[in-house]
Amino acid sequence: MEAPWIEWEAVAAEVVDATCTTAPVDCFRLAAACGFAVRLHTGATELRAGEILVGADMRPQRQHMRIAHELGHFALARHAIPDTEHGARWAGGALLLPRRDFDRDLTRTAWSMARLRELHVNASATAIAVRTTQLRDAVATILDPRGRKKPWRISSPWIAEKRIVRVSAWERELAQRAFDAGEEVRGDELCYAFPLLEGEPDEHRVIVVCELEQLSLRL
Repeated sequence: MEAPWIEWEAVAAEVVDATCTTAPVDCFRLAAACGFAVRLHTGATELRAGEILVGADMRPQRQHMRIAHELGHFALARHAIPDTEHGARWAGGALLLPRRDFDRDLTRTAWSMARLRELHVNASATAIAVRTTQLRDAVATILDPRGRKKPWRISSPWIAEKRIVRVSAWERELAQRAFDAGEEVRGDELCYAFPLLEGEPDEHRVIVVCELEQLSLRL
């Protein structure tokens, strides 16, 4: 049976091609190209007939991601593919960070989160990290170096190694270095820690993205 993400990638690519969308993607313009007006309001994000409502108080990157998510639902329905939240999240990420452009940029930046954010200004570091796990053998983790929150970890869905479930001491050390420095720290080839410093200080975290082979050497 074909992996579901292959279909999710395909429907997103069709929308990207049909609307002549290129990076950096402006999801407000992409929504318009798909026939939706975007309206900022004070409630939750909603997809209606010909309209997407999105929170006016959200950070800009989050607004773009929420619009992309709703367009993910639209893309799935357009191709008569089961409209699940997981599918919409994947398709939405593939709309915000199109495979053709993001795949190229991963190669030319050697996965540097700082450089990828400069190239894809409407995508958050978290969205970039998740998308990396969808296109490469990779593991991404959001860590609180102060230990107040449990780590959030995601890996490429085709990776079966059970060892990667555990966050390594090396990743924690790398996260601490980035947190203390307040800037991206490279741990090794295709391994980076990037501080997430938006919002209140208590919300500050670090995201660590590592290529599977490099990470496996440290588990």
